[in-house]
Parts: sequence; structure tokens; C-alpha cells
Amino acid sequence: MGQGKTWRNQNFDGEEGIDFVRCRICGDHRRVISGRHLSKHNTDRETYMEEYDLTPDELMQRTSESYKVLAAAITRMARNNGLPR
Repeated sequence: MGQGKTWRNQNFDGEEGIDFVRCRICGDHRRVISGRHLSKHNTDRETYMEEYDLTPDELMQRTSESYKVLAAAITRMARNNGLPR
């Protein structure tokens, strides 16, 4: 596979958590640790997060569009409930 891990022509060199996330079970570098990926390890997202003490936002790279949508939703909920950002 060359220097960095690749998946569908995506290069996952860079900083873990920002440019990619690493599966704690197999070490694979991915944009998102999805339920589909975790099913290959016979586990689900809730069990995986509990076992490795992770939050939902730690299952996706921070530069992904999904992360940006999640972060915006959390900020909106906090504002609507009068919580600090």
C-alpha cells in the first residue's frame, strides 16, 4: 500500500483524529469508524465507544463534512439550552 494507508485512493497520512481516525481493534485508518466497519469485528458503535472510552465525535476525522455537521448541531443545541459553547 505504500507510505501511508490508502482506501479508495484516499491517503491517510497526517495527524490521527484530524486527518483520519484509527480503528482500535484492527488499526485501520479511516475517515469514519462506521457501524459497517465495526460489524466486521462483531461489535457495534455503542459497545466500541464504551470499551475504548470514546465519544461519538471521536469516531470520525475532524476535517470530514460529517464532523462539521455534528459540531454545528451540538453548538445549536447548547445555544438553545442556554449552555456555554
